[in-house]
Amino acid sequence: MRSVRTNLRATWAEVLACIGLALCPSDTARATEPPHFVFSYGGTGSGPGRMYRPSGIATDGMGRVYVTETHNYRVQVFSTTGVPLLSWGSQGSGQGQFHGPVGIAVSSRYVYVTETVNDRVQVFTMTGSYVTQWGEEGTGPGEFRQPHGIATDSAGNVYVADSLNDRVQKFTADGEFLMEWGQYGSGQGEFAWTVGLAVGPSDEIYVTDYWNYRIQRFTTDGQFVLDWSGLGDGPGWFRRPTGLCVDTKGDVYVTEVVGDRVVKFSAHGAFLTDWGGEGGDEGQFRWPMHLAIDEGGLIHVVDRHNDRVQVFGDRPVSVTPDSWARVKARYR
Repeated sequence: MRSVRTNLRATWAEVLACIGLALCPSDTARATEPPHFVFSYGGTGSGPGRMYRPSGIATDGMGRVYVTETHNYRVQVFSTTGVPLLSWGSQGSGQGQFHGPVGIAVSSRYVYVTETVNDRVQVFTMTGSYVTQWGEEGTGPGEFRQPHGIATDSAGNVYVADSLNDRVQKFTADGEFLMEWGQYGSGQGEFAWTVGLAVGPSDEIYVTDYWNYRIQRFTTDGQFVLDWSGLGDGPGWFRRPTGLCVDTKGDVYVTEVVGDRVVKFSAHGAFLTDWGGEGGDEGQFRWPMHLAIDEGGLIHVVDRHNDRVQVFGDRPVSVTPDSWARVKARYR
């Protein structure tokens, strides 16, 4: 049964906002229609602008989108209108090389990339110059077993979903270990494979708990706030929640690789809408992995097995090849 649970040690405001969802009428009242398909970019291949098994995605608030490709062993940078700008990386374990690049996050200074095979985080400038790295295979502080999602908070701290260690690790911007939380289990603050990770507008930490079919929310020091969950295909239920992101209003978007859809919730776990379905047509997905929202409010969803990124917005737009700038302008 789908549920929302809260930490009674949280603030009374959070508790009253979340208990049972019956006390969240504003969330229920604002259930929304699914966004419209706007355009897509990518397509199978290894040349500029093409993709082969894309996975992670992030935006920098300055008109650029960063995409990791696990089978092309690289990061590609696009404009928010889908124009390829640059790329870096090759297969390997050296500096600037990748094996299993998955998660990606962008701060005001750096680009962070997790690697599930090399068990590390690599750090780059916005233009792909190598800066540093940290991590190796293991279970100790600063070690990883298949790190996946990654995100940064307003202070520049870095959070990593350490998937097979069933925990979240927190670091400084330069990779100094700060703390960790989580262990295997199904209780509050426990995990069964951490995958996606996102930071909300007030530094709320959201984590997809893959095999527990739920989202958990924490403070920046790892204190459990609430979760919402349920195994199923209906509204607000999950089958393999994977990636997630949070918009400026605090609404949470979650991808499901098995359900081939995106589900939208309020910050308190109230279901708002969903969209998708298996296939290769516009608005359909085959393994939607991670997603990100650009500064204009467009939602970029990695459609992994279709080797593309699909973009959605609140209003339909007629797109022609020479109208990308006009598309973007409509969402400012």
